[in-house]
Amino acid sequence: MKTQIKALNLELLPGIEAYINRRFKALEPLFKRYGASCAAYLEVSKISRHHQSGDVYRAELRLDIPGPNLYVWEEEADLKSAVKAVMDDLKMQVAKNKGRKVAHDRKVKKGF
Repeated sequence: MKTQIKALNLELLPGIEAYINRRFKALEPLFKRYGASCAAYLEVSKISRHHQSGDVYRAELRLDIPGPNLYVWEEEADLKSAVKAVMDDLKMQVAKNKGRKVAHDRKVKKGF
């Protein structure tokens, strides 16, 4: 699986980058069945400066896989929380997508 990380309006510190890479490594078993045709693009950003107090971080993740691409995004007060939330949402979407594919394969095998 290819991964690409992009940062907007903030500096991507080595600790944050290592945290993101650990989260991707934990998800790799889900993507084994897609092989090399799987690519993940993560964009982390500090969204506009118009908030009156505190920073708001956004994490967007697009997963290019055979079939429909998956896209998730989250906004949180902490960058690590946003990354964790987006990875958890992606895990749920991959599980849902796998269920649809299995159900479709069963229908094809039965001849429907």
